[in-house]
Parts: sequence; C-alpha cells; structure tokens
Amino acid sequence: DLRGRLVGCWLAVLALWVGEVVPAAAWGFCTSRAPGLTTADHAGDLRHTHIAYASQARHFAGLLTSMVSLASHLPVGTRCSIHVIVAEVDVQVARDLVECFNFRVSYLPVAPMVLIHEFQPLPFPLAFYGMPLAFYWTRIYLHRYLPASASRVLWLDHDTIVKDDVTKLYRMQMRGPIAGAPELVLPHLVRPMTFRDHIRECERSARFVQRLDDATFNTGVLLLDLDRWRSENLGQLVADWAVRSDGCFLDQLALNLAFQGNVDFLDWRWNARFNGSTRTPPQCVQQVKIFHWNSYPLPKYWQVGRNISFNKDDHVWRPYAVRQCRAAPWAQDR
Repeated sequence: DLRGRLVGCWLAVLALWVGEVVPAAAWGFCTSRAPGLTTADHAGDLRHTHIAYASQARHFAGLLTSMVSLASHLPVGTRCSIHVIVAEVDVQVARDLVECFNFRVSYLPVAPMVLIHEFQPLPFPLAFYGMPLAFYWTRIYLHRYLPASASRVLWLDHDTIVKDDVTKLYRMQMRGPIAGAPELVLPHLVRPMTFRDHIRECERSARFVQRLDDATFNTGVLLLDLDRWRSENLGQLVADWAVRSDGCFLDQLALNLAFQGNVDFLDWRWNARFNGSTRTPPQCVQQVKIFHWNSYPLPKYWQVGRNISFNKDDHVWRPYAVRQCRAAPWAQDR
C-alpha cells in the first residue's frame, strides 16, 4: 500500500544518510598521531617472523591476496614463515594455493616459506563448534602447530590486507601475553567496543567482567607470546573461559575475559576494520597498516564485478590479487 511504500522510501533515505553522511563526521580520529612501537629487549631472538592463518578453501582467494600483501612489505633480509591451518579435505587445494603464492612473490625481495598444517580437533567440550566455526578457535592453540623455536606468532584473519612491515609489530615490546587492537568498526561504531557491548548479547557472562566499560580487542590481528602461552598453559585458560561463557560471541569474548587487564592494546592502524559499503577517506587509507574488512559476504569482494556496492575500497587489495595461476583457477582475478 501507499503507507508501506512511503516507509520504504524513508528507510532507504535513512540508510543512505547513515552510510554516507554520518561516517563523514566520524573520521576525525584519523587525524590522531600514530604512536611508535618500542622494540623488545630480546629482539635479536625474534629475527624469524612467524605468521599464522586458518581458512577454508572457499576463502582461499582472499587468503592468497592477504599473503601476497604481507610478503610485499617485508624488508630485505627478513626470514619469515607463513603457517596456514586448513581442514583435511582442503589440504590439496592449499598446496595449489602455495604454488600460486610462490609464483606471485618470486620477484619480491623476500619470499616467505609457507607451511600447511592440518586442523586438529578442539580439545574442549563445546560440541556445537564444529566446522567451520571451529576455525575461529585455532588461534588459541597456535603453540600446538608452530615449532618450539617460535617464540611468537602474528595471527591474521584471511580477510586482511597488510600495508606495512609487520616485523616492526612482531618485535614490539610486550607486557602481556597477547596484543590486539580495540574493536573499532566504522562507520557504524565510532568508539571502541567495551565489555558492556558484548554483554548485551552474552548476559550470562556479565558476572565475570571486572569493569564493564573497559575496551575490548578484536581477534582478527593478534600478536601472541608463545613462550608464555606454553609455560602458562594459556590455551587451556582461554578454553576454560570459553566454557564459562558458553562460547558466546565465538572466541572473542573468551579471549577478552581471559586477559582482562593483561593485554597490550595496539593502535587502530594495525587492525582497521572499515565497512565495505562506504569508501574510506584517503587520509585514513594512507595511515592504515593492516586493513581488516567488515560486513563483506564471503570472498565476493576479492573479485571484480561481483557486487559493486562492496568494491568501494577495492584499490586497497587489487594490487595483490593473483591474476594468473594455472594451479588454482579460483584465485584468478576475473
């Protein structure tokens, strides 16, 4: 009816206003000065950089693009290993991905070694976390996949694009066993998320929170001190919190509960979660060190012409897309 059509028109106008006008006033934080990173006292022991991903085959196009972006910004002389955790059924496709990656980075100053690890079942009693949700929890068990010689690991979600040298982040001075950036999602959220925001969806966990208004960190980009992870059995600590919180909000709430007051917060530039439906202002794009997309449907945004509304920041990832790879036609930028 006419009333329904009018309501629909007003909602459309409101969506445009929220998507374009409100964000324009929300980018002021981009003008803040980027804080420097203090190098760890034992940086000499961190000369070999370890990166970890976990992904299903349907996300390999994005994963490959992320890996290429990472390699493209490593300084000459860097020793780097990329660890990719996949399900058993995806191992062969992952080998094809490695072949494509090696071809794509062969002309770069640094070509990281890629190691494939088969996903291990989760050792905690949350049976409803089967595949693919179980992949979210691999980051709390990375010490089981990486060699004992790896003192640290930098975890990256497959939907990230690296625009800076991550060895600076990898060798930073750490106070706690984990480092992550505040959960800051634009344009819909113009402040860091707090425990209070999480508790709205996970009310039963409210009793475990020390300070409801403390900021929480996003788990898409994490730096883990694996020496402490092993010696203090921190994987089990997070697993215990997962059970207490009923696995609510995936692993993000459990990790934040486990490390309340014991996390090193990174600057937002190391995990910039911009919304794909809004073009990011150039002054913000130029500052970002790691892009982490939000609200994109599956891997559609990695390819041209699939959905133009989700390609407003495609200039960020397109330089790292693999356009020719016989081993994996799915990786080609068509």
